[in-house]
Amino acid sequence: GGGAEYYRGMGTSLGVGDVWSICIREGGLMAVGGGEDALVRLMDVSGGSPVPCGVLSGHKDRVTSVCFNPKGTLLASGSFDKSIIVWDLSAPQPALLQTLRGGGGGGPGA
Repeated sequence: GGGAEYYRGMGTSLGVGDVWSICIREGGLMAVGGGEDALVRLMDVSGGSPVPCGVLSGHKDRVTSVCFNPKGTLLASGSFDKSIIVWDLSAPQPALLQTLRGGGGGGPGA
C-alpha cells in the first residue's frame, strides 16, 4: 500500500532516526522529510523506494513540518528553533530563499 504505511520506516531506512514530517510533491516523484537531526532530506520516490537525493541544512533544532508549494518549486520547513525556511527548488541546486523567525508565546507550553 501507499500513504503513511509506505513511509513509516523511511527514517530508519535512510539512517536518520525519527522523521517528524513528510510531504510528497505533486506527481509523486519527490518526497521530503524532516526530523530529529535538524536536516531536511529530499528523496526520489519514483522507483518505489525512497532514495536520498539531497540534504538541506539551516535549522538548529528538529524539523517538525515540511510542505511543497502547488508547483513544487518551493519548499517550506518549520522547526522547533522557531523558524520557517523557504527553499527554492527550481534551480539545479536547492537554495535557502528566506528565513522567517518567530517569537515566543502563543503556542503550547508558551
